[in-house]
Amino acid sequence: MKHYFKTVCLLTLFLTCYSIQAQESLPARFKRNTLKVCILPIPARIFFSYEHAFSKHISAGAMASYGGISFTGYSYNIFTRFYFNRFNENGWFLEARAGYAHFNPDVYTSTNSGIAPDDDNIYYDGEHKANITYWSAGISGGYKIVCSKSFFFEFLTGLHAGKATFGKDDNYFAVNGVDFEFGTNDVHNAFTTTGPGLPFHFMINAGFAF
Repeated sequence: MKHYFKTVCLLTLFLTCYSIQAQESLPARFKRNTLKVCILPIPARIFFSYEHAFSKHISAGAMASYGGISFTGYSYNIFTRFYFNRFNENGWFLEARAGYAHFNPDVYTSTNSGIAPDDDNIYYDGEHKANITYWSAGISGGYKIVCSKSFFFEFLTGLHAGKATFGKDDNYFAVNGVDFEFGTNDVHNAFTTTGPGLPFHFMINAGFAF
């Protein structure tokens, strides 16, 4: 995992530096910059991105997010892309990215059962804010649809993996019934099965070029 993360980071840095050194002659009206916001999945977490084209085919940028439901917090990613057509045309692209995130949802240290014999409820002790950090790297593929000189949409899907570090008492979410029986109240398990550690990602972005 550590070698995978380093490889993607080095690839991102190499492509960015190479593109700066090997810029192509671009038309005067070529729009090099874009601002984007994620519109799907309907985000409890808000994603904003900035991207700059160094040539007709190569770009680099950064993405930040804030919010969330089960895992509230923020994240930062840097990325580089290769566009098979021009940066400001319809077409496919490949992306490599690396990022850091910090999450601090409400969690609990331990659980206990009710005192009465017929009390099947689960009670939680030690409420606190979690301290979860996540370093990750990933690769993606996508398609860009240009609607006008300034507006576009892009579809992006891919895989990512990383290393998550939890606080020593970051153990449980407050859930009961079926969710508890399936173990989804376990913070570590939820992070990798339904949370940010899920290796698959999908986004639809709306963007403005300038």
